[in-house]
This record gives sequence, C-alpha cells and structure tokens, in this order.
Amino acid sequence: MFGSEIHIHMMKDNYIENHYFLEFSHPKANKQEGLLLWAKHVGCTSEDITVFGDNLNDVGMFLAAGRKIAVENAHPEILTMADEIILSNDQDGVAAYMEARLKIGV
Repeated sequence: MFGSEIHIHMMKDNYIENHYFLEFSHPKANKQEGLLLWAKHVGCTSEDITVFGDNLNDVGMFLAAGRKIAVENAHPEILTMADEIILSNDQDGVAAYMEARLKIGV
C-alpha cells in the first residue's frame, strides 16, 4: 500500500526466545542514514567512525562506518561484516573494549 514510502523490517530477538521485532519507519529513518547525517554535522568521514552491533538492524550502520565491531553472540550476518569480534553482550564486551582502549589511549 505504501510502496517505497515505508520501510518494514522483521527480525528475531537474539535474547528472548520466540520473540521478534517488527519495525515500521520512513525509509531514511535508520541507523545508516542517521550515522551519515551525524558524521556530516560533526565534520568527520565514515572512515573515522567505529560502531558496535549485534543484530540485523545494525547492517546499515555497519555499511556506513569505517570500523565495525560485533559482539561474539551477534547475528551470523553481523559477524561476517565485522572487522573485529569482541566478548559477548553477556560479558559486557563493549564496556570491556572501551575500557581497554581508554587505558592505552586509542
């Protein structure tokens, strides 16, 4: 009915068994477009951006970023797109990664 005016995305919840997400949005209301707009506003390029992801709603963000980091319990497609795989969400992988980088000044 709405054709290209709406984006519909359904995906399985990785953390709650037998649950799914159903998202409806404007085609440009997504992580990829948001990240590119943010980069433009702060004056950086995609290559300057590091993102973290775990599920299919992160695909666009992974496509737009220069460095892509997935937690080890991420969706298989996200794992294949990642430049680096870190500890799982359950092991506070993103926090551990950030803490390690802050300690070495990267």
